[in-house]
Amino acid sequence: MSFLLSLIKEILFPKRCGSCGKIGSFLCAECYNQLVFLSEPVYISLKKNHLSQVIAAAELTTEMRSIIHTLKYQSVKEIGITLAHLLYFTTNIPKTDLITCVPLHPIRLQERGFNQAAVIAQELARLTQVRFVDTLQRVVNSTHQASLGSKSARLHHLDNHFRLSIEPNQIANRSILLVDDVCTTGSTLNECAKVLKTNGAASVIGCTIAHGV
Repeated sequence: MSFLLSLIKEILFPKRCGSCGKIGSFLCAECYNQLVFLSEPVYISLKKNHLSQVIAAAELTTEMRSIIHTLKYQSVKEIGITLAHLLYFTTNIPKTDLITCVPLHPIRLQERGFNQAAVIAQELARLTQVRFVDTLQRVVNSTHQASLGSKSARLHHLDNHFRLSIEPNQIANRSILLVDDVCTTGSTLNECAKVLKTNGAASVIGCTIAHGV
């Protein structure tokens, strides 16, 4: 029965490349070959940096931007699984005690239906066999980072927007891989890392699919 349902779904809703729309997969070979992969950690310029380092699979090229846009705003959740595999097979992911993700505000989560960062993080946890723990809550439904014009505005508008959603002893003295879809200034990752470090985490490494402006 499950096979039949999967077959019907594939016929009615075939996989399409999140960038060009070509039928067959969520990331076609042509668009994959246009991606610019990163071999070194991302440099983040922050006055108070709570992150040990930030790693990203690729640059935020036109193709990558389209793929992530399709995931987030066209609700193609399965693209998150594809991106987690892309991250796993192309990036040197440091070993940590647990994996977590940047949270969405409950209002935005209800609108979208899922947290794209959680989809990526949970699949990455399965691939790496590292435990996923949902550690954070977003308490302010803030403006989208991308809609803020200046870098200065992006760096400061997330102050006190996150809080720990579990008991601190669950992260105390542990190394954490913090997953999100995109890193620009690093301010979102850094604010989450600040909460985790303040509550006892030993280290926090940011990990994203793409890095760009």
